[in-house]
Amino acid sequence: MADLTIATIAYNKPWAISEQIRLFNKHLVDNHVLYVFDNSSEVGASQSIERICGIQNVRYTRLITSKHYHHEALNVAAHTLTEHCTSPYIGFVDHDVFPTTSTNLINKINKTGFLTVGQRHTPTQKLYPWPGFFFMSKEWLAERKLNFDGIKGKLKRDDGDTGSMNHHLFSNETFDLMYPLSHGYENVRVSDTYGIQSYGIELIGDFIHLTNTSGWMSIPNPSERERLVQERIAAL
Repeated sequence: MADLTIATIAYNKPWAISEQIRLFNKHLVDNHVLYVFDNSSEVGASQSIERICGIQNVRYTRLITSKHYHHEALNVAAHTLTEHCTSPYIGFVDHDVFPTTSTNLINKINKTGFLTVGQRHTPTQKLYPWPGFFFMSKEWLAERKLNFDGIKGKLKRDDGDTGSMNHHLFSNETFDLMYPLSHGYENVRVSDTYGIQSYGIELIGDFIHLTNTSGWMSIPNPSERERLVQERIAAL
């Protein structure tokens, strides 16, 4: 039995899953397994991801959600990990989050029972765990339920991002006691007016988050950006 089961939500980028498997195997020292939940909208990409998982002996589930919504995929993964997984620790990562050096997660989780990057729902200022990097012990989760839906505001513009309904899991005070993670950004190309999703990547402790790998945000010359981030990951 693995001590830690990590769910990753795949979406249309086989190379990201291939590199994620490689880098978690290379750098994460905890006894862990990666479990791929494939939410891809492209049949060819999904077939490639399933083939990669088969070759690497990584557990794979093809998801058919209503419109390939990320929160629906996460809720399926959460139900699977909390109800059917025997690991005492579980976690969730975006498909473009990768460890960069030898690291552990369980020792860090044990400080408070969880490890994440905090985000806030602006209208209510409620603090919630970013679902792209969220790990916990089942003992800490106990009887509480994970819900990766977004907060519904009075107006559409006040709706919260994916996972903001998990704000009930911890308070500001308990979040402040969590194992401290360094956080910052790094350029992969010249800055532009589109923001980090176009020209940068996110640094989270011993991990990096490429951002916008699925192409949800339109940016200039996306093929150049993908080439640059792929080169960055291949060098790890």
